[in-house]
Amino acid sequence: MIKVKEPKEMPEAIGGVTAEERETIIRKAHICTTDCVEYRRLMRLCEKSPECWKAIGYETNGGQPQAAYFEAPARLVRYGSGKTAPLTAEQRAERVKRLQECTAAKKTREGKGE
Repeated sequence: MIKVKEPKEMPEAIGGVTAEERETIIRKAHICTTDCVEYRRLMRLCEKSPECWKAIGYETNGGQPQAAYFEAPARLVRYGSGKTAPLTAEQRAERVKRLQECTAAKKTREGKGE
């Protein structure tokens, strides 16, 4: 692993790993990824919140960066299933009502020139 002190030292992208080999490992908020989408997401977090997210290094193969390592407090690492329970008719009606209220309030603000 090539250690870095600042996110600027990290390569612009990572690659050279087949789709079958791509993975992201999270252990105690030490993150290793070979996936370029996750890499960009983690680099943005390092730029926006350097006090929490740190780029700690990368590995190369044939001179091309292939894996990147990051560090963060474990409480910040979250992966959901992406599945949500279906809404009941009552919940759906409540959301529609809130959305309509927000839309009306926004139109009122825009009309006042705010």
